[in-house]
Amino acid sequence: MNIFGRAVGALTDHRASRTDRRAYLAATISLVGVGTFMVGVALLHVLKRDLNPTQHFISEYALGGFGWIQRIDFLAVGVGTIALALTLSRVVKNPGRIAPIFIGLFGVSALLVAFVQIDGPQPITTEGQAHEMISAIGFVLLISGMFVIAKKFRSDPAWSALRRPTIAWAVTASTFFVFMMVLGGIGQRIFIVACFSWMLAMAYHARNLARSA
Repeated sequence: MNIFGRAVGALTDHRASRTDRRAYLAATISLVGVGTFMVGVALLHVLKRDLNPTQHFISEYALGGFGWIQRIDFLAVGVGTIALALTLSRVVKNPGRIAPIFIGLFGVSALLVAFVQIDGPQPITTEGQAHEMISAIGFVLLISGMFVIAKKFRSDPAWSALRRPTIAWAVTASTFFVFMMVLGGIGQRIFIVACFSWMLAMAYHARNLARSA
């Protein structure tokens, strides 16, 4: 019986170790993906100075010269966000399904807008309208996921300290999302910083937890 108990314990530890390794890898992918987006957008502010950041939206960097950088940015943050959703589903105690799914769907929307371009100065097109719709739905899902996961953090000692900061991040993102059309490019950039800095912080914390497990 003792031998059987030790065997079961060893198998459980092995499975837990595999879960930790996968969570660590997913968190690392998330950091790289979201970080790539932030660096890429910062670079485009230098390369495409004809676009005033206070007036033009980030998606407009995908148009014209150096547009391929922004498309790579979208793909990178899409993969990174899906990786974050998988990470949170593994390392947060009782994360539920809603928050990881919502966050993961935002990642899917980022992948989609890499291939569906926003309208430029030209007349409104079906593709441009689709881009705006996909982006808006994705943003709403991400903000909703932030609020839902914050509630789950309450019951997990390893994450409880991040509950209130997550709510603050989500409220900031919600505020600038609502006023994005009024504030223009600068409002969107504050919104993006709020959302993506949260994702980086969550991925970093999850990576540390997986490494120390």
